[in-house]
Amino acid sequence: SAFSRLLHAAGKSAAASRLEGVLEQSGREALEEACRRVRDGILNTTPPAEVFDAISRACQLHFGASQPSLAVRSSAVGEDTDVSHAGQYLTKLAVRCEQLPFAWREVVASAFLPDAVAYRYFRGLAFEHAAMAVLVVVMLRPRAAGVLFTRDVNHPTEDAVVISMVPGLGDALVSGRTDAFEITLRSSGEETAAGQSLPADLIHPSELAHLREAARRLEGLFGGPQDVEWAIEEERPVYFLQSRPLNLPSSEDLE
Repeated sequence: SAFSRLLHAAGKSAAASRLEGVLEQSGREALEEACRRVRDGILNTTPPAEVFDAISRACQLHFGASQPSLAVRSSAVGEDTDVSHAGQYLTKLAVRCEQLPFAWREVVASAFLPDAVAYRYFRGLAFEHAAMAVLVVVMLRPRAAGVLFTRDVNHPTEDAVVISMVPGLGDALVSGRTDAFEITLRSSGEETAAGQSLPADLIHPSELAHLREAARRLEGLFGGPQDVEWAIEEERPVYFLQSRPLNLPSSEDLE
């Protein structure tokens, strides 16, 4: 509802719904210009008063006087299904309550980035799949964070879990801004990436064992291989931030 109200206030509902058609009929260059106009219209529009007030009240209700640092991320209708949308939409980190309506507006506008529109178009998804709810959660302060694949994409039939990690927040890893430490946990033993050694204070053996066990549980829960984001705070349990289907290559692709 808030998504629809913002598009209506910006006068961009019709233009946003036509973006896939622009790509189909006029190509990528025309799409980029059309997307820019839609996003500029959204970002230059103050969120409708009833939405602004509802977001502000909810932030105070849920997070109150503690005023924690918040993570604001997309939760679009078509996201995290078999078509994962990995990396297509914006996430805002370290947001305070007074900034939240504007961070929400930026995340909504990211539904109309050219790459996101093209991603939906080439997978047969309609404009309705861009409808953007936004998730707001308290940020962690992790010692280590990263991504795990519940299967090795090069050997998908093996009992192997591939874990990539960095110190601190995992956003630099997910966005590709930094290299990660990588370890593969196989039934025959651990195997680190060539030339790497894990820093002793980054992750404990018991935490690696927990990640491996959780990988198999998540596969069972969701019915197939998973691409999972995780984080570990000091003296706290492992947090699982997101789990989405892992697209494995076909046997022909591996030959």
